[in-house]
Amino acid sequence: MGLLNRNGLYERMMSLAHGLGDQRRIAILHIDLYHFKSINSVLGYDAGDHVLRYSASFLSCIAPDADMVARVGGD
Repeated sequence: MGLLNRNGLYERMMSLAHGLGDQRRIAILHIDLYHFKSINSVLGYDAGDHVLRYSASFLSCIAPDADMVARVGGD
């Protein structure tokens, strides 16, 4: 899917922070897939992987080009 991981997100955020002037702001939206571990436990890892891929694809499609989508979970 090509999403940034936790380290990639940190590097991009640091780069953005260094380039910001007084007039710029950054907004961060953190989405938690509530009870995601239950999907893996009940339906299996293939179903969990499908949910993650679908969520990543959906978010990537609706995010403006200037925005970034990243994954930060370790599961």
